Amino acid sequence: MNYIFSQHSLDRLVERQISMELAKEVIENADEVVENEDGLTVFQALKVFPNGKNYLVRVYVNEEVDPSLVVTVFRTSNIKKYSK
Repeated sequence: MNYIFSQHSLDRLVERQISMELAKEVIENADEVVENEDGLTVFQALKVFPNGKNYLVRVYVNEEVDPSLVVTVFRTSNIKKYSK
């Protein structure tokens, strides 16, 4: 998939201490891909962070534009809430 990162997503990467490389890895090797209520595709994968904790990394992508646009990125420890 051809995609670019929005300024908002770049800001969230810094704020949430998620590397761009990790976000790209989640998009390219997602454990699960779902569509949210806003029509965005959510790529998500369980990752171990340097603190030793497991987090679900979620990358929201608008695939309706070309190139696809990464809208936002976040991580959560509330894995059961988002994982099927």
